[in-house]
Amino acid sequence: TTPVYLLGTAGFRVLDTTTQKTLFVAIRHSLAQVVSAHGYGTGAHANVIYGRAEGLFAWLTVNYLMQDLNFYQEMPSNHLGVLDMGGAST
Repeated sequence: TTPVYLLGTAGFRVLDTTTQKTLFVAIRHSLAQVVSAHGYGTGAHANVIYGRAEGLFAWLTVNYLMQDLNFYQEMPSNHLGVLDMGGAST
């Protein structure tokens, strides 16, 4: 099985806690139905992700796609930086 994670970013962070909880209940319910219907198991997760984790995932994604995540090098020199411009965090 493959767990599915849906992470709300800055647009969700600006919502009040009650609205976040209400939306996530509906999202988790819908996501669980889709995940189980397609045979991915029952691992459907939806939560808010905070800025530092969002930035880390963006950095990992870009450097993975550039095939530059060789952690066995002593001094990695070709890593790219990431600047996210857009959405509610801007």
